Amino acid sequence: MTTFKLFEHSTSTAAGQQKYYVRMESTFPSQIYMANMERVTVSEKFGVGSPVCSIKFNDTVGSLVNEAFISPEVTYNLFIGPDFSTAVTPFPFMLSGMSAQSTTSGDMSNVGTDVAFMGASWLPMLNTSHSRSFGSVLVSDVVNQIATECGFTNINIEPTDTAINIIQPYWSDYKMLQWLAVHARSASGNVGYDFVVGADNSFTFGSYSFMNKKPPVRNLFFLGRGSTSVQIYGLKIEHAFANAMHNTGGTGLTSYYFDYASRSFKNSTADITGVDLSQLSDWASLPTSLVGHDNSLYGALDVDTGDIVAQGIIARANNNALKISFTMLGDIGLHTGDVVNILVNTNDQLNNQINELYSGYWLISGLTHVIDFEHTIFNTQVECIRAGVNGTNVTNMSKSSAGKNLAPVPANLPTF
Repeated sequence: MTTFKLFEHSTSTAAGQQKYYVRMESTFPSQIYMANMERVTVSEKFGVGSPVCSIKFNDTVGSLVNEAFISPEVTYNLFIGPDFSTAVTPFPFMLSGMSAQSTTSGDMSNVGTDVAFMGASWLPMLNTSHSRSFGSVLVSDVVNQIATECGFTNINIEPTDTAINIIQPYWSDYKMLQWLAVHARSASGNVGYDFVVGADNSFTFGSYSFMNKKPPVRNLFFLGRGSTSVQIYGLKIEHAFANAMHNTGGTGLTSYYFDYASRSFKNSTADITGVDLSQLSDWASLPTSLVGHDNSLYGALDVDTGDIVAQGIIARANNNALKISFTMLGDIGLHTGDVVNILVNTNDQLNNQINELYSGYWLISGLTHVIDFEHTIFNTQVECIRAGVNGTNVTNMSKSSAGKNLAPVPANLPTF
């Protein structure tokens, strides 16, 4: 099948420059020529129904509005890498919007153009609604059906434990997945499910503990040195204590529901000490003084999953309580849901001391690949999460009841 390049751009390594290659192609005969490419970004994040690609350029002769056309009906494959030989994994996208504005008086030339794409599966995921029911099925089975219908190519789902009756009341599959994530629990008790659609059209649905079982894919150093490490910069640490405070229910909940069979209200309690956490830190960010279940959750007639919903609220609040973000050299091999090992130095640079609190394993919750053509930059902006900090004894913090992921760090992690 014949393919047509919408655009292609690359640069060679030079002093003060970063090497990159980017190409977008499809089976539709359209091409942007004589255009000054300015910026390409590709983003993916937990809980978002589609990866997003944004392309910004100055169309010198107005080729896109005068002659060419980007079809909203075909898939455009984006290839990104340091060079042509490494840009082999297609990121499939479909057009979601475009704006073009001429900067020349009297004709459509020198057109500033912004083109937005969403993942190739965004139409069935976000734009199609269903009214259907599933009788006595596992949540994971319904998720697998939705993922298959949407056309994802690499589906990774954590199995759930209890068969229930499920109704999709004329919701989009994206909204249905949000509901299913809240009501999912694994056979081993993992709650707080989330999902992500990767730029490579992959799909993952599972608890943080499920994702954290994978070994780290990168060794990352902040101001560090090492032959098997990748240096990061612009490190930002955020303690989101409010996520685990009483107003969100992150400290604990008493869940109530009405049991229609017995015509009575029933309740159960849960708090952080007995709920699955992300297992990437020794201690949760929640102070022990806040542990309790004074807040209430009313589940109406939900007799099947009321406890799961309450535990999931606690798990998600605490699993996102500590965040770290940074920028690194462009790495298309990283994806949301990967685990990375980050080593943060202290201010004792002479002895290369490691900051124990914030070093260790982190789960990537979102990332953005950026190619800045004007400044010849290819980097990846990464956001990571975990429940708290490391250390042998952190005063007044709740110890992670699930325990830390103690899988050994591989001796030679791949570098990019």
